[in-house]
Amino acid sequence: MSMPVDDFLSHLPPEVINYSSQKCVDALDLMHRDLHELQDKLLKLAVQSHILEVDLATQFSPDLSLAVDKAVESCLTCTQAVVSSHVAMDSVMECTESGESCQLPADTYSLVKPGL
Repeated sequence: MSMPVDDFLSHLPPEVINYSSQKCVDALDLMHRDLHELQDKLLKLAVQSHILEVDLATQFSPDLSLAVDKAVESCLTCTQAVVSSHVAMDSVMECTESGESCQLPADTYSLVKPGL
């Protein structure tokens, strides 16, 4: 005994009767796009995280701290030498402008005339 088609369809839920494969394909495409966007965001965040880890690791590196300390000391030494040579140059200029005999420290001439 065969059942008429209309009777068969009347017992099915509306989701099955109104089924369209295009709706499923569209939904899968949307999910695919969303997954790619999430993957791109995850990759960007992973790179940022790695950069922060490297920054943090180098911030507390003893070798880097020593190098920074040496650079600061070198800068201070250089600054003191420039100030000393400027003071010595001012002293020499005052003496030569006034025409008087001036007593300058022994190392003043070597600061003013490099290489001597």
